[in-house]
Order: sequence, then C-alpha cells, then structure tokens
Amino acid sequence: EFDHLIATGALERLGRVELRDGEIWRMSPRHLPHGRMKVALHRVLAAALDGRGLEVAVEVTTSFPGFMPAPDVAVFAAKGQAGSIPGADVRLVVEVSASTLDDDLGDKKRRYEAAGLPEYWVVDMAGRRALRFTLEDGAFVEAAPVAAGDPCASLTLTGVTVDTGALPWG
Repeated sequence: EFDHLIATGALERLGRVELRDGEIWRMSPRHLPHGRMKVALHRVLAAALDGRGLEVAVEVTTSFPGFMPAPDVAVFAAKGQAGSIPGADVRLVVEVSASTLDDDLGDKKRRYEAAGLPEYWVVDMAGRRALRFTLEDGAFVEAAPVAAGDPCASLTLTGVTVDTGALPWG
C-alpha cells in the first residue's frame, strides 16, 4: 500500500516520508551540507563498485518487513528492479547525519539490524567520522570509527573503500 501511495503521488504533499511499523513518518528537510555529502558518497561508491553488478541509489525507498525507509545512500544488487528496492537485495545503507544522529544510531539502526541488513554506515558530519556496523549472528557489531580524511573500507564488500578526504565534511 505504501508503494502504491508513493507511485500515485498521494504522499507528495507530505514531503519526504518513511514507513515504520505501519505509520508514515515525515522526515526532516535536507540542507546543502547533507545534500553535498550524499552526492559525493554516491559518486565515490558508484566508482568503487563499477563492474560488480551492484548499484548505488540516493533516497530510494527500500522494502524491509514493517520498515520502508528511503536511506540517504543504498548499495544493492542490480536486478532490474522497479519501484522500491527489496530489502533482501540491499548490501549497504549509508545514512548521512547532519542533525539526525540520535535516530540514525537509535531507531533506524535497530530496524536495519532487525531486518538483517549486512552493513550499515552512519556518516556523522558534526563528529567528522564514519561509524560502521556489520551484522553478526543477528546483531550489529560496531567496527572502529573512521576519522574524516582516513580511508573507509566496507566490511562486507571486498575491495570497496571510500576516500573520506574527498568528502565535503563542512
């Protein structure tokens, strides 16, 4: 039903929305620093994934049971999907946190973990760091934080590294 509401434009007047446990949540507006970071992450991840059969999407709805977020950046197996991205195809989600750190490390992280997402990153713009989590035995395990300027390697996608020095932190 949520996909249908999106496809028909019925939710447009609400702005950016997500579905959480059957409830439609309005998302905060995005400003330039956040937008610049998303675009830069898309660019560097797309380049790193070239030829691997994976795609990178920005703010495209993903479908997990009871949870349909529009992550800032999602890496997923390219299968010619239409509509929302099936959660089973998602390999990595990156949330950019300019003002949403509590939600990104709280409710969203718990929901992605419960959905079985293999890898989750939170780019903490104020803290100038990337926080990375991988799923092990059904629970997220946090890796060492990556400081702005240091290489940020995926923990599940072999050979995929982001040069955080090339990202717009400010």
